[in-house]
Amino acid sequence: MQAVNKIQLIHNSLLLLLFFGVASCKKEAPLQPDEKDENRLEVKDNPSDPVDHAIYQFYQTTGVPVFYNDTIERIHVGDTSGIPVYSYRRLATNYSPFGIQPGLSYKLIPEKEQALPLLPLLREEVLSRVPTNMQVYSILIVKSLTLRGISNADNSGFSGVSNKPHNAFNTILIPAVNPDTMTAAGKKTYAASVLAKLASKRLLREHLQQIQTEFYSLTKNVAPGKRIYGDLWSALSPGVPVIFEEYGFIRASYSLIMYGRKSMPMMQDDLLTYLEAALTYETIEAFDADYASYPVVRNKFRAARTLLRSIGFQIL
Repeated sequence: MQAVNKIQLIHNSLLLLLFFGVASCKKEAPLQPDEKDENRLEVKDNPSDPVDHAIYQFYQTTGVPVFYNDTIERIHVGDTSGIPVYSYRRLATNYSPFGIQPGLSYKLIPEKEQALPLLPLLREEVLSRVPTNMQVYSILIVKSLTLRGISNADNSGFSGVSNKPHNAFNTILIPAVNPDTMTAAGKKTYAASVLAKLASKRLLREHLQQIQTEFYSLTKNVAPGKRIYGDLWSALSPGVPVIFEEYGFIRASYSLIMYGRKSMPMMQDDLLTYLEAALTYETIEAFDADYASYPVVRNKFRAARTLLRSIGFQIL
């Protein structure tokens, strides 16, 4: 009899658990899709705001979103005690394959109107030269930016732009300028600094072996067995002034941060310098005239032009 009662008790307990389990499941809201096909960088029109409307028109004609804030969307996800709760979508400005990009910091433009004068330059001088097979996910216009934790550390490059553009995961950060106050040459070098950054990202990802054999090797072969890239001046040329062009370096690549720490350029800075030069000079003859005494420099310039052509840039 006791055994029967125990069996009945177990049976009733299982039924009770099953009942509450089913009841609790009924209270849960059905799962909702995560909108996987949503374009989270899409620009929406705001006709009542001149800046937002101009950016929307830019997006419609170029397909490239432009932002003046790294927070690009606020989404209402619920309420807590009557207080609305939001989640925020931000551009991945600090992303790198190895985690957070160390040393990157930037300041947003204080007034979004500062983005307006830059739009025609981006459309006519930058995006018009980007190869059709190269995607520009978005552009973030900032007041200033620094890299590697050092003020003006990313100034290397032919253009001499004080705050260099920076490639991030789904955007490129560019410093705000007013083209109306710039010379034609200034606009050209600014555009080259943006294009070179875009090109360097693609080249380093897909053509590293070609860069090593056709570009970096030209400098390394000047002094076989020595490190050269990133080496201290004193170690590379003890007691003798360094003539940087003899190693294949254009002066702009070390005249700022590199000069301050008295070391040779890093590889990426050297590549960036020549990409900018190749996108600035209209002819090989004009470049050769400026560096007639330095064959390594001239050869690296030609190599940079070849690299740009390999990813679709139109270089005459």
